Amino acid sequence: MSIFKRAILYISRNKTRTILLVIILAFLMLISLNGIAIKSSVDRESEKVRSEYGSSFIIESNYDDFDADEEVIELEDGTTVRIYTGPKIVDEAIEEICSVSGVEGYNEGGWCGVYYFSNIELLPGLFGYMYEKNIVDDRDDAIKEHRDDYIWSRSATCYSNRDPEHDAFFENGSFELDSGRMISIEGANEAMVSKRLAEKNGLNVGDHISLEIKETCIDVAGDPDKIVGEPVDLEIVGIYRINFSLESSIYTPENENPENFIYISRNTAKQLTSISNAHMGLTPGPGYSRVEFYVDSPSKLDGIIQEVKDLDCVNWQFCSIKKNDATYRSLLKPLETVGGYSSLMLFLSFGAGGILAAFIIMMQLRSRKKELSIYSYLGFVNKNIKMQLIIEIIMIILISFLFMLLLSYFLSGPIKEMITDTASMKTTDELYTVESTKIGIEITQTAGELPDIDISNSPGDYVMVFAVFAAILLLVTSIVSGAIIKRLNKE
Repeated sequence: MSIFKRAILYISRNKTRTILLVIILAFLMLISLNGIAIKSSVDRESEKVRSEYGSSFIIESNYDDFDADEEVIELEDGTTVRIYTGPKIVDEAIEEICSVSGVEGYNEGGWCGVYYFSNIELLPGLFGYMYEKNIVDDRDDAIKEHRDDYIWSRSATCYSNRDPEHDAFFENGSFELDSGRMISIEGANEAMVSKRLAEKNGLNVGDHISLEIKETCIDVAGDPDKIVGEPVDLEIVGIYRINFSLESSIYTPENENPENFIYISRNTAKQLTSISNAHMGLTPGPGYSRVEFYVDSPSKLDGIIQEVKDLDCVNWQFCSIKKNDATYRSLLKPLETVGGYSSLMLFLSFGAGGILAAFIIMMQLRSRKKELSIYSYLGFVNKNIKMQLIIEIIMIILISFLFMLLLSYFLSGPIKEMITDTASMKTTDELYTVESTKIGIEITQTAGELPDIDISNSPGDYVMVFAVFAAILLLVTSIVSGAIIKRLNKE
């Protein structure tokens, strides 16, 4: 009887052992295959996130530096206000920084003031609550005394950017365009409002809202009814939605509620700032207090930052530079979680699983000492005995691989979904935090939602899984069978 026929005969006679080993190997191969698919997909998505979000740095003025330039303004009630006036990042410095190899553009802007809107109502908050609470009897003196509260209840925080597409809130995913378009770079008197604010006031793209600079909004001791400059008519060109739940209450000032934020054209914002400064008698120096620069490759970011630090166009005593990688790191969190699961799957299948399968095969071979002794007694050459065992293992591996292909058709989807769902639960408990800073409201992304990952296997993945398991099992079979045959020969 040939070696091949004896291998088939052994497998057919020991069905229980063979089926058990086939099932174990098939599941180990399936876990390995899914682990490879998820790991490859996570690596691709991580590289995509790295290329889109990991490549910018920020230069900003140090407001708290005691040697910085400032103007002290005395208000009508006798109090004083310190106004930072420099040094700042001037246009010449921006031009020189943009000439550094790898820097492909910049954006400046952000918070640009709190302004009164006469023809819309904001989502309610602290000032509206205080006003309603104090004028319940409609007394004229109470209305006049709390006029400030009324004005502030209709005053919204405004933002503007040189490049609206790179606004911090839109870039980190906390805000997203719902309808219309973003404000154009060279646009004038354009605005974007939140979806909830639009719904409250029945606003649509193309409608107009009226902005006014109330003196009380730029001077705490100012007249709440006095308008500085002329009202500005703004056309709504876009409506945005907020991608996280807000925990605002009656104790949240209206101008600190992100649902009330209003974006305006950069040119309009600069005009409003000039009017406000002129009214307050301020002469701020030229330049910007915060500028973000974009580089063409994340791998170059550290080198470019070092090169920019060596430039003399920025007064580094009063300005700081930092990587803007908060969005990148938060978006990477869920991917790292999924990547961790896939690495664990590969370890369990290739490592621990391979050891388990090898142990089972080793025990099977040891239990066949009597059979192998008979082969040796009948005069079979050691090489032929060893070859039969190897052929048996190859046949079992092939059967296991075919069974794994069948299992993968039914189980790969649920396994991948279970892994990604578990990762999503662990990383999206709190996606954003909202806090008030001295230059406006800051919305920070603490964790990213797991993006849609294209999880699929290439033909090479199947070949690798088969090759790894075949190599492990054949190596174990060769070593153990050789040791057993050698001992039998001595006996």
